[in-house]
Amino acid sequence: MLPEKPLITPPLNNFVDKTVDNFGDNLVDKRLLPVLEKIAHTPTHPDFIANELNLPTADVYAALLELEMLGEIAPMSGGRYQRIK
Repeated sequence: MLPEKPLITPPLNNFVDKTVDNFGDNLVDKRLLPVLEKIAHTPTHPDFIANELNLPTADVYAALLELEMLGEIAPMSGGRYQRIK
């Protein structure tokens, strides 16, 4: 018989340094704040964010996914993202 293990493991991001963002109550990883600050309440394209922050596009998309899962942003038409909080 196999030993009992929890079905769900705790997410690794529990161990990441977090801060309260200036725009809501969610805890947002500090490394996501520059990306979040570049997203307006009007749709913003990830290429614009990457150019503004001088970051690789893949890193920007990874940050956007995390911010979307936190409920801070939403995907819009044309591959753009918009702040919802």
